[in-house]
Amino acid sequence: MRKIFVLLFLCLLEVPVLTGQNDPVVDRIIKLGITENKVMDHIDFLTNRFGERMTGSDNYYSACVWAVNTMRSWGMMAEMQEAGELPVGFNRGPWWGRMVSPAEMSLEFGTPAYTAGTKGKQKGHVVIAPKTVEEFWKMKDSIRNAWVLIDGVNTGWPRDRGGESELTALIREAGALGTIQLSSFPVRVLYHKVESWDKLPVLPDIKLIDKQYNEIKSLVEKGQKVELEFDIRNYFRPGPVKYHNVIAWIPGTKYPDEYVILGGHLDGLAGATAAVDNASGAAPSMEAARLIMASGGK
Repeated sequence: MRKIFVLLFLCLLEVPVLTGQNDPVVDRIIKLGITENKVMDHIDFLTNRFGERMTGSDNYYSACVWAVNTMRSWGMMAEMQEAGELPVGFNRGPWWGRMVSPAEMSLEFGTPAYTAGTKGKQKGHVVIAPKTVEEFWKMKDSIRNAWVLIDGVNTGWPRDRGGESELTALIREAGALGTIQLSSFPVRVLYHKVESWDKLPVLPDIKLIDKQYNEIKSLVEKGQKVELEFDIRNYFRPGPVKYHNVIAWIPGTKYPDEYVILGGHLDGLAGATAAVDNASGAAPSMEAARLIMASGGK
């Protein structure tokens, strides 16, 4: 999935930045940047007002509208430009999970974007995934309404990135509640590609931190009954869903046909609030433009 960039097109300003001469505009930019810096305000909006900004999500669209309106309020020219469209959109809601028995424990996990959520709260026993089709048929009845521990280590990508395997299809058809894969901490979650509304994923793809995964697997291997409960609100939106770049610019004076390009991608993966990746890039870019406008740069 493409990263979406917010680009600030800044025409070269008529200020002698490279000559070493003192200039009142440059002095004001430096002073305001030190005494009235708004980078954290921009980050606060992006992370706490919008949060995750996955391409194709409502949060991403809202962040684009906010960025355009904000930069226009500074006196810049700004607009949203259509960059493409996706067949299906995705919005992430809250998620939580816990071990119910043999002891209560809050679970730390994530799911890749564009993968299935649960149907409300779903509780079930735990089984270890069969390694062969023959083994599946021997344990088929135990898979119904179960959380299935699968092999492998989470890389961030979804379970079915290369297509649904035969065993996964059998597990899904047998009525499993979802699969659980071991993940290092912090949990890395990327995204799935959904080609059409009639091919939505239906089997949750949980990435559980290694310590808890290993503890649960050990209990099951010893013959202990383990029950888990998850509530994962992953929502899909019928497409096509258009997504946009945000373009803003300050017209130049001395060299109006030359440009300094500054930017950072405004979208962010849907595992948290997208602060590091990439409010930390988009916000300083916006603040640089604000400082130029507030200082009277032309």
